[in-house]
Amino acid sequence: MGKDCACVRSLDQLGVRRQVTRDPPTNLHTTNIQQLFHSIRFLSPCYLQRCSHFYMWSTRSSDRTLMMNNLDIGQEIQKVRGGSLFNDINSRMNAKLDCINSASPKCIWIKPLKYYVYSAHDTTVYAFLSVMGIEERVVWPSGFPAYSAGVFIELWMNRTDSQPYFKNGLNDTLNPITHFIGACGCTTVYCKLDVFRNFAARTKPDESMETVSWHALN
Repeated sequence: MGKDCACVRSLDQLGVRRQVTRDPPTNLHTTNIQQLFHSIRFLSPCYLQRCSHFYMWSTRSSDRTLMMNNLDIGQEIQKVRGGSLFNDINSRMNAKLDCINSASPKCIWIKPLKYYVYSAHDTTVYAFLSVMGIEERVVWPSGFPAYSAGVFIELWMNRTDSQPYFKNGLNDTLNPITHFIGACGCTTVYCKLDVFRNFAARTKPDESMETVSWHALN
């Protein structure tokens, strides 16, 4: 109960007190940007502990339109929550492609590499899926990824057009989920890697996490 009340107080500070439901408004408007970011940080542990009433507010806000002074707050949240992981995967796929026919010493480690594994919590998996806008198609609405859920991102080279593609799979069934991505088309299992690269560019953090953390502490 204490967490619920604290969440409501945080919205009161923004001057945008609304009825607390599992389906928040599509647009949130406020003029106090410092209070907004304070509330985002404040609500994060509330989300992580799955407090009732605010079940998915703080993460689902990343795929909502939250505009302030012409700044897309929703996109900024995506940069912080899913951008780093998404861009790390993107950089490794690009490095793999760059090293396919290279004899450079810097390619020794990645040329024989077949897979790279990340260990993450359900919140990280959700944030990753939200970058592609498929979180509510893959995860049941207002829910969380299942425990031990796995997302697979496969890099493919089309020998017909000599272009790289990616394929997304889910859990141990490797059920394809690429077709849920709007930019890929609703019938495709493989999608051009440029689509993945565009997502990465859109959510690339403006500064490194080390720099952001240092600013926050100071």
